[in-house]
Amino acid sequence: MSERARQRALEIANDADLRIRPPQPTNDAIALPGDGRTVVQRLEPGGDSRLPMPGTILVRKYRGKPITVTVRENGFEYQDKIYRSLSAIAREVTGTRWNGFLFFGLTTDKEVHDAQR
Repeated sequence: MSERARQRALEIANDADLRIRPPQPTNDAIALPGDGRTVVQRLEPGGDSRLPMPGTILVRKYRGKPITVTVRENGFEYQDKIYRSLSAIAREVTGTRWNGFLFFGLTTDKEVHDAQR
């Protein structure tokens, strides 16, 4: 790759607006499907920002066995039982205490590093 192309690639990369999570809603308009009308309301952020939306399925292998958890409005479903936290499921699966976010890979590298201090 030429030096000019390399420099242009660096410029593009520096200008890129990369996001890991979508921006938090404030006072946004919500489009209703089909009728073209728009409803304006304040959306309150709920719960921990590390948690995926309800309905999301989390899968993690533990000792060769897939552990499948469904995120619900009122907790987490694992093997047809509702748990209040991911940590409770991790403890059920492993028999030891775990941070549920860490066990299911829902933490960033910075959060893992800070937790180890």
